[in-house]
Amino acid sequence: MDKVKVQICNRSYNLVTDGGTDRLTLLAKNLEGQIAEHTKHLKNRSEIDILTLVALNILDESERELARVIQDAENIKNNLFESEKKLKEAMDENIYSANRELEQIATFKDIEKEELRKKLMEYEENFDKLVEEKVKEIGILTDGVDSARSEMEHIASVVDSENEKLRNTLNSFEKTFDEYSKLKEAEIIKLREELESSRADCDTLRQRLAALDDEGQMTIC
Repeated sequence: MDKVKVQICNRSYNLVTDGGTDRLTLLAKNLEGQIAEHTKHLKNRSEIDILTLVALNILDESERELARVIQDAENIKNNLFESEKKLKEAMDENIYSANRELEQIATFKDIEKEELRKKLMEYEENFDKLVEEKVKEIGILTDGVDSARSEMEHIASVVDSENEKLRNTLNSFEKTFDEYSKLKEAEIIKLREELESSRADCDTLRQRLAALDDEGQMTIC
């Protein structure tokens, strides 16, 4: 606690403050200035009347300032609510879009895998037909048995190679889809974490706003 001596209308007052002596001295100077201003315009009034009018003027200014602070706090509260609402809508839209994109990719990959399976079955059917044709040729052309057998083995090797390539391609598509799904899931988790962080920031702002409201109520008292 600090002690300070102030002068108000040629009267000395010994005061104690914990808010700083400079501030209290400035307040006393402003009060003396208001008293002097009222005295100049109200020469026929008593000292008590002038002090009463000064006090009423100070109270009026305080109430106006308090009303302005309360209105500012209400505006901040409304802006905070709107910002939180817009942020939530944006986050929800991003999450929805990410989910929709994953669904579309999954559908696209399923279609590609189905096409590859159909193509593989077509190759196998063609191979079976080719084998049947070559068997018939072998039965008819007995002189060309060795040549036909060699040709069959070559065709079988080619078909096996194509089948292996198709299987590898199918596995590659499945692996790529799984990796992309994990990436999108990670992005969704990150978006949710950002939303939680934003909500935490909003909670902090609400606490500050509540503190400001409490300070305004204490000032009114």
